[in-house]
Amino acid sequence: MKVSDIERKARRILADTFEPYRWSSEEIRDAVQEGVGALNALRPETRCVDGKLVDFMEIGDVDTFPIAARFEEALVCFVVYKCYLDDDTDTVNAQLSDRYLGMFTTKAQL
Repeated sequence: MKVSDIERKARRILADTFEPYRWSSEEIRDAVQEGVGALNALRPETRCVDGKLVDFMEIGDVDTFPIAARFEEALVCFVVYKCYLDDDTDTVNAQLSDRYLGMFTTKAQL
């Protein structure tokens, strides 16, 4: 799976596709990393890397990381959740944040 693909899809949902971006690539990467941790907690089998179980999967600075492509939509939802959470003083964005967290949980458990 690629961080850049998740970022591109999340930015489309967030309508954040032109520079200067509302959310930086670093913020998106941090959200992906946090999403991987949340996914690992919900689906322990995603912690299997190269046939070994890891306590925590660090995606680091690389673009590709070893999680099945079927979880990409869930991670996109998690990134959108985290970005909207930054704007939680806005009632609409707080509601959207909650919605995308629920979508993450649902898609992760499929």
